[in-house]
Amino acid sequence: MQNTLVFVAVSAVAWWATTAVPFDRPTALAEAEPLVVVVAQAFPQNDISLASLKTAFRGRPSNIGGKPLVPINHQLGSAMRVEFDRVVLGLDPAAVGRYWVDQRIRDEGSPPKTVPTADLAVRVVAALPNAVTYARPSLLNPKVKTVKIDGKAAGQPGYALAPTR
Repeated sequence: MQNTLVFVAVSAVAWWATTAVPFDRPTALAEAEPLVVVVAQAFPQNDISLASLKTAFRGRPSNIGGKPLVPINHQLGSAMRVEFDRVVLGLDPAAVGRYWVDQRIRDEGSPPKTVPTADLAVRVVAALPNAVTYARPSLLNPKVKTVKIDGKAAGQPGYALAPTR
């Protein structure tokens, strides 16, 4: 039942976000910008563990503050998705596909909801409690915030999603 409600909520927010006036933002992103973990302003925590991110984005139940984390993924093959999957899941694009086929065969988890653009992922997270995604800082809006990963913010030494280029 909860998965159905999440799907309906994500679908409704995605429909609204695609029909609403888009945020005014630059289209070019600095390649050196780190990925950041993005949640709604009302999210109960300011820090999340890399292990919790991995668990949630691998389709396993993960809770923050007693509530289930709702991972929102970017489109398969997008640069941010490839980078996130490599760092957090430890999987390259081909391995991600094999992982989800294996999970479906074993009936051991559902992939995160996927949206077509990074901007839409941020807007969905802004509207959906306990949702989490990743983005470049230039895509953020006032309705979301970034959280630290294992106590480290973007730009600090040892930050898990620091650019590898």
